[in-house]
Amino acid sequence: MAGLYETLLADFDQLYVFTSLDAARALLEYGPDEVTRFDLTLQNVQDALHIARQIEDHFGLPVIARTIYEVFRNLFAWVRLQESIIPLVISIIIIVAAFNMLATLLMVILEKAREIGILASMGASRRRLQRMYLILGLLTGLVGTALGELLALSLALLQQKFGIIPLPAEAYYMRTAPIALQTVDFILVAVVTVGLCGLASLIPARIAARMNPIQVIRFH
Repeated sequence: MAGLYETLLADFDQLYVFTSLDAARALLEYGPDEVTRFDLTLQNVQDALHIARQIEDHFGLPVIARTIYEVFRNLFAWVRLQESIIPLVISIIIIVAAFNMLATLLMVILEKAREIGILASMGASRRRLQRMYLILGLLTGLVGTALGELLALSLALLQQKFGIIPLPAEAYYMRTAPIALQTVDFILVAVVTVGLCGLASLIPARIAARMNPIQVIRFH
C-alpha cells in the first residue's frame, strides 16, 4: 500500500517519507544494527527538556538529544506569536465595550434627567441614585457578558465540528481555525468584563448623583 499525505507543513511534506525499516535500510544501505535517530514518545511533554539532558549526560558524545521544541523551533515560535496576540485582541474588545457602556449610561442620564430630578425631590439620596446607576451598569454588563459568552461557545462548537472559519493553508499551515475551549478563559473574560463595566458605571453614577433636582425639573 502506498499513498501521499499532506500535512500542510513544508518541513514535513518535503522531507519525510514513511516506510518499513527493512525498506529504509535497503534504500540507504544501512546494516541491521545501524540507525541515525531514535524517537522517544513521552507521557508528559513537559519533561522533554529534562529527559533530553539526562540522555546526553548518560551517553555523552556523539549522542545528541534534542526535544521537539528544539527540532521544530520555528513552528513553536510561530504558535507562541499567535497566542501572544489573543490577550491583546480580547483586551481591546473589552475596553471598547466598557466605553460603550459609559456612553450608553450617559445617554440614559440625559434622557431620564427629569425622572432623576423627581426621584431626588421625593427624597432619594445621592448615594441611592449613584447605587441605582451602578446596579444598572452591572446588570447591563452581566446580560451582555452572558449573551456574548453563549454566542462565543456556540460558534466555537460549530467551528470544532464543521470548520466554518477557513484559513489559507499556505500562510497558517492549516485549513480551518483551531479551537481550544478552556473554562478558565470564559471565567476570566466574564470577570474582567463585568468588572470594567462596573468601573465604567462610576462616572455616570456620580453625574446622576450630583444633579440638582430643582434645575433638572425646571429645564426639563
